[in-house]
Amino acid sequence: MGRYKVKKIGGTSFMTTQTYKKLDLDKIRSKKTVVVSSKEALEKITPIDWSKDVLSGNKKVIISK
Repeated sequence: MGRYKVKKIGGTSFMTTQTYKKLDLDKIRSKKTVVVSSKEALEKITPIDWSKDVLSGNKKVIISK
């Protein structure tokens, strides 16, 4: 199959070329971490102003990479 990978979701198979790098745990362990409260972490976040159609389920929102 070459560069293609087969991905199964439920009973359906998909062919994809998307690959991911392996997670480097050593890189994560060596990072300096700072613990912050939820309040502090979210203080600069602006909520999304969804339309009434989206909130009621009449319209869908698709978010892609």
